[in-house]
Amino acid sequence: MSVLHPRKKRRMDSHPGHFDLVVVGCGGGHDETNLSAYLLKPRDKAWSDGILGLEAGSGYGALKRLFGTTHPHLFSSLFKSHQSKSKRPTNLLDKAHTSSVDKAHTVFTHLRAYLITHAHLDHCASLIISSGSLPGPTRYILGAQSVLEDLERCIWKPGRCWPHIVGWDQSEPSSNTAGGILRSLKLASSDDKDGGDKDEDYLPIRAGLDDMSVRVVPLSHGCAYTSSAFFIRHMRTRHEFLFFGDVEADPVPLGSSSASSCTSSSNSHAVNSPARPMLLPVWSHTAHLFTSNRLRALLIECSYPAGRPESRLFGHLSVEGLRKEIKVLADEVVKLQPSRIGGEKVINAVKVRQPSGTDRPTRRPLKRRASSDLPYPRTRSLVKSPASATPSSPSPSPAPALAGPLSGLRVIVTHCKEPPPGFDLQGAQTIADYIVEQLKFGVKSLGLGPDETGAEYIAACQGDEFGEPSLLFRIGGGKTAGSYNPYWSAIKESGGSVAYLPSRPIVCQYIPPGIRGHSSPPVVPPVLFI
Repeated sequence: MSVLHPRKKRRMDSHPGHFDLVVVGCGGGHDETNLSAYLLKPRDKAWSDGILGLEAGSGYGALKRLFGTTHPHLFSSLFKSHQSKSKRPTNLLDKAHTSSVDKAHTVFTHLRAYLITHAHLDHCASLIISSGSLPGPTRYILGAQSVLEDLERCIWKPGRCWPHIVGWDQSEPSSNTAGGILRSLKLASSDDKDGGDKDEDYLPIRAGLDDMSVRVVPLSHGCAYTSSAFFIRHMRTRHEFLFFGDVEADPVPLGSSSASSCTSSSNSHAVNSPARPMLLPVWSHTAHLFTSNRLRALLIECSYPAGRPESRLFGHLSVEGLRKEIKVLADEVVKLQPSRIGGEKVINAVKVRQPSGTDRPTRRPLKRRASSDLPYPRTRSLVKSPASATPSSPSPSPAPALAGPLSGLRVIVTHCKEPPPGFDLQGAQTIADYIVEQLKFGVKSLGLGPDETGAEYIAACQGDEFGEPSLLFRIGGGKTAGSYNPYWSAIKESGGSVAYLPSRPIVCQYIPPGIRGHSSPPVVPPVLFI
């Protein structure tokens, strides 16, 4: 029997959503066709109004391959006006938009600017290679001053690795900026006394993308490198999501026996010193936004599965490191919850008993309701991976009865590195799915228990769309069974029914035509918002 696996049209936040995002690439190497690259727009704008690139590891070539293979319906709203009702193209314009080359060309015509977290090639290779050759207006290349200086000094300015075809914003008119205009973004203050509302830290994107602003914060990416994270804000609604570049976990204090592998500097205040935590201010700001219902999603790397030695992380996160950092965020959220009510504190609508003395907080178990009392069918849940059946794989949670302080937060896991040949994924489709299972359920053999923060971990996959409704169904082995976009039209044409509840998943009650020959019903993932 074939097992149906949905991949994946999702939204990353609660209703009504504020951004649309397409994953052009999300891998951490060594596959050069799937490197960090995301295309973003405000949800209330059209793709043709302007696109922002988050990173640029993969680009035109990766998008062209997606159009020509597994994801022909990406950016469907951009081509909707060019689609003929007939199955055959009726004019040259329709023919152009059936070509993966022309589709990718058209998408990049609307790209207005890039946000780059750091200058490593797996995050900017396509930007460099395509500079000066892609259609459309001259693009802005935005990032921290040090990031842009690294790119200019090492790539463009010598004119050896690539022609010197970029210039700084407001530079001399005679400067050649055919490849892009560099504009540095000031790093935000680490002081978060204003609870996430220090508006001067949010800088306009400009470049025709006036509905978005960004707050840039520094990150540590190993002893020798710095990186960045972006709080991206929808200007009208003030809703945000958080996007991380490469990052390592905050070190423990210098006196600890498990201190960071980074050798301590004689300057204890150096930006990468183990004595200075860089993620704690990020989590503090995130907690303010989360508790005020203005942030419900973050994208963060988890390069390696559990069990990798700390000395071989090279400035990245493994499962243990990410779990530790998410726990820090949960602790920051608990600090900001409303005042105690009858000796309890409300945490995302779940009452949590407060500690007495030095006792740790304990959460009150929730009573499970009968299926008839649930506001949505239980069948919406994704099928658990067979990995949970083996001792060395993540162990499944028997029945989640607790809602932790991060309930409602989606943690989109990115930058998972390709495993070595012969690595046993224990039934998971990809290394990202394998890592997400470990994040959720832990690894018994390593003493890592299930996550208790309430965060929802989601594996990013190349070609994912977080935004407009559609679904791509897969049959066991990753074979594409059928693609449906827009999702609503597919349901209507097939005579199926759909239940839509605000802030709840869309639940499909029919088997799409392309997979009706298979006995297993489709399992539809939550439709998530950013």
